[in-house]
Amino acid sequence: MVTAADIQAGLERNEFFLEYQPVVSVADGRCVGCEALLRWRRLGRVVGPQEFIPLAEETALGGLLTYHTIETVARELGPWLLARPHLFIGINIPPALLGRGGIEYAAQKTGYDQALRNQLVLEVTERASPTASA
Repeated sequence: MVTAADIQAGLERNEFFLEYQPVVSVADGRCVGCEALLRWRRLGRVVGPQEFIPLAEETALGGLLTYHTIETVARELGPWLLARPHLFIGINIPPALLGRGGIEYAAQKTGYDQALRNQLVLEVTERASPTASA
């Protein structure tokens, strides 16, 4: 069982990484962007997101993981995205970050402020949806 302390320690040990899932246009089969998927390598295995995301979203760790994701996207794909303004990247975020300035803060920390921000698509996690608990 994963605890909040385990997640915090994983962040401190840089155990989290991203995988990028392509998004393809049905109309013409072109790749139009991708979705950044947060993964966690802990104790020799990859921890499934269902094992840590729900817990993180109940705490401030949800925001920390989101900031980590946005910063990692900017570091890993920033120059590549800036050279391809027709592409986007989707990032899942907990609902608590909307309207609290958290996304603005994270965008500023990337150093790409306005430019990269136009290519970020923020997807509110399913657990935040009123129909998700139905």
